[in-house]
Amino acid sequence: LVNNREGLAAVYNNLGVLYMFQGDWTQSEAHFLKSLALEKEHYNLNGISVCYNNLGGLLDDMGDPAKSMYYLEEALNIQKLLSEPYNITNIYNNIGVTLMDHGDYNRAEDALKKSLETAIEFSFYRNTVASLNNLGALYFKKGDWTQSIAYYEQAIKKSQENGFNEGLLRSFNNLGEVYEKQNELNLAYDLYFKGLELLPSVSDDYIKAELYGNLGSVLTKLHKFKDAYRYLVESLDF
Repeated sequence: LVNNREGLAAVYNNLGVLYMFQGDWTQSEAHFLKSLALEKEHYNLNGISVCYNNLGGLLDDMGDPAKSMYYLEEALNIQKLLSEPYNITNIYNNIGVTLMDHGDYNRAEDALKKSLETAIEFSFYRNTVASLNNLGALYFKKGDWTQSIAYYEQAIKKSQENGFNEGLLRSFNNLGEVYEKQNELNLAYDLYFKGLELLPSVSDDYIKAELYGNLGSVLTKLHKFKDAYRYLVESLDF
C-alpha cells in the first residue's frame, strides 16, 4: 500500500521460505523470484544474495543441481564481495550439501571444509555443528565409517558444549545410522533413543520422520516388531 519495495521483497522472501517448508515448491520458487526482482531494482546486494541462496537450496530439493549450483555460486560471489563470514559459511555448507546430494563427493568435501573453517574461525557454533554433521554424512556416503563417526562425535561434543539440541539430535540420529549399518544394533538404538528424548525441543517434522523411521528400522532388526510398528506409523504420519 505504501509502495515499500524493500519491505515487500523481504515479505516475498519469507513467504518463499514458508512455502518451501510446506513442500509447495512452485509457490516457493515464484515468491523467491519476486523477491529477487525487487532486490535487484534497488541494488540490495545482500538481499540478492539471500534470494540466490534460498533458490539454490530449493532447486536442490527440486532435483535440478545445475540451477542450484548456479544460484549458490552467485550468492557466494556476492557475499565474498561483502565479506560477510556468517553468510559465506552458510552458502559453502549449502554448496557442499548440493554437491553431495548429486554424488560429487570431492567438490562437496572441499566446500564443507571451507564452511567448517570459516565457522570455526568466527566461532559460529551452529554452523560448525552443521558442517561437522554434513561432513559425517559425506564420509558415510563414501563408505568411510571411521571418519564419519569421528565427525559426528565432534558435532555431538560441540552441540553439548553449547546446549544446541537440534544439532545434537541430528548427530545422534546420523551416528545411529552408521552403527546400524555396521550391525551394531543396540548402539544404534541407544543413539536413536537419545535423539527421541530431545524431540520435544525441536520443531522440524522432517527430522522427526527420519528419527521415528530409524527407530522402526532398528527395532525391526532386533525383532521387536510391536514397538517397531508404532514408530514406523509415526514416521509415516510425519
